[in-house]
This record gives sequence, structure tokens and C-alpha cells, in this order.
Amino acid sequence: MQKLLSRGVSLLGLVVFGLAIVVLYHKVRGIHVIDVAIAMGQLSKSQIATALTFTALSYTINASYDLVALKAMHSTVKAYLIAAPSFISHTISHNVGFGALSGGSLRYRLYKRLGMSGGDVLYTVTFGLFSFWLGLLFLAGIVFIVTPPEIPPDLGLPPLPFFWIGITCLLVITFYMIGVIGGHSVRMWKWTISFPKFRYAVIQILVGASDWIVASAVFYSLLPHTPGLTFFRVMHTFFLAQVFGLISQSPAGLGVFETVILKLLPGGLPDSAVLSALLMYRLIYNVIPLSLATLLLGIGEVRHKQHQVGSVLKWSWRKIWKNKIE
Repeated sequence: MQKLLSRGVSLLGLVVFGLAIVVLYHKVRGIHVIDVAIAMGQLSKSQIATALTFTALSYTINASYDLVALKAMHSTVKAYLIAAPSFISHTISHNVGFGALSGGSLRYRLYKRLGMSGGDVLYTVTFGLFSFWLGLLFLAGIVFIVTPPEIPPDLGLPPLPFFWIGITCLLVITFYMIGVIGGHSVRMWKWTISFPKFRYAVIQILVGASDWIVASAVFYSLLPHTPGLTFFRVMHTFFLAQVFGLISQSPAGLGVFETVILKLLPGGLPDSAVLSALLMYRLIYNVIPLSLATLLLGIGEVRHKQHQVGSVLKWSWRKIWKNKIE
């Protein structure tokens, strides 16, 4: 059953990705490169600086998932020790795809060096995943109820009950908090993962929601000012684009995210302006942090290998010296 479900999810992701690429091709083939270049040139320094600032804040919030998880399980690992490993693992999982696998396995490797047990690493990964999705459900519930997205008629889709989708999202949050208050636990493989205490569950939702708000603000700051195009209206399109990107399992939702934004973003902006904002968003929010995380990972691996080699040489020298004395 588990294997069948896994194959079904993979097939769904492939179908979503394939459809998105087809729609994206038809959408962008009429956009002239020169128009996109002009739109990118019209981005102000303040817009780029704002996007960079929000990006730094977003990845800081991402790293705080693990810090809150360590506090929740009363870990003795110092906060400053997890800053770099958390940034590296979260950044790679967001940008490579298969987040639970890529970020989880990498975090296991990095955190084991800090003396954390397998159970503690699993709890940290699970806590982060729950924070991520709980934040989305909480915000999506509010946004879909207050300002339901408008589906363009040319898509040929029936009207979607976004109001009730929003209600469902908030109900999931309610059930989760009931589990928290009841002190329930979940069995995963050979480990039993307990729900966090109430205060940590609240922090978990707030941190996750903050992450989504700030990430949305990165993209919103790169769009040209348009009357009626409020942050709230951009945010629900951003949510849908990210969710479909996650379902597709493509790296950082590449192709799928852009398709949903181009098709659903309200406000009547020219496609060239939206595409220029998307390209700059990818550079600022994905390429730059991923490059930095890869560099830090490479430096860390080199230092770790040097430490291992140094330990072996030190042990060998002591052994030779001891045999000489004897």
C-alpha cells in the first residue's frame, strides 16, 4: 500500500509538471525577450534591496525551525552550533526538491556530528515539516476566506470552493491543536514522536506563517506598483504556485511555480513584467542562497575531512612513539 501511494504521488507530480510545462510554453512564446529585459531594467535599487532583505529574513526564519524544535525537546545542543547546518539543509531541501529526503538526510549527516541521536534528528526534521505546512494551512485558511482567488475563465475549470477550502485548512489546524492539548503521539518507524507542548505548537504555527509571509513579500517587492494589486491578492496566488510546485517535486517547483503565477496573478500586469519579477525572484531567493549553502557545505566537508585525517595521523604518531619507547 505504501509503495502504491508513493508511486501515485510521483505520477501526480509528473503529470502536474508536464501540464505546467505545456501551459508555460504557450504562455511565454508570445513574450519578447527585449520586453522582459526592459522590465528587469526598470526594477529599482530599493526593490532589489527589499527583496534581498526579505530573502535573508526568510532563510533566518527557516533556520529557526530547528532551533524551536531543539527547545521543544529540551536538547542540550547550543543554538549557535546548528545555525550553519540548519541553513545549509533547509536551503538545499527547498531548492533541490524532495525536501524530506534531501534536507532530512543532509540534516541527519550534519547533526550527527553535533552528537544528536537519530531520534532527535527525526524529531527536528518532522517538527520543521509540520511548521512549514501548518504555517501554510493557517495563512491559506485566512486568505482564502477573506479574498478567494479568481480562476481565469480561459482555463476551463469549474468554480473552486476556496471559501470552504479555507475553512478546511483552519479545521486541520484545530485538530492539530486538539492533539497537542490531548498530549497524543505519532509512531514513525521505530520512533514515537510526541506532539509538542501547547506553547511550542503556537510558536510552530507562527514561525511557519511568518516564513510564508516573508517569502511572499520577496516576490511582491519585485512586482511593479499596480493599483488594486495588494499584498493579500498576490499572497494567495503565491501559495497556490508553491503548493503545485511542491506537488510536482521539481527542484524549487521550477516551471510549475512560474506557470501558476503567470496564469493566476491578478492585477492585469503585462506578462513581460511578471516574468521579469519571476526571473529576479529566482536569482535572489533561490540561486544566491543555494550557491552560499553549497559553498558552506563544501568548506564544512573539507574541514571535517581534515579533522578526520588529523585525528588519524595524531593517533598513528602516538602509536609509533609509544612503540619506540618500548
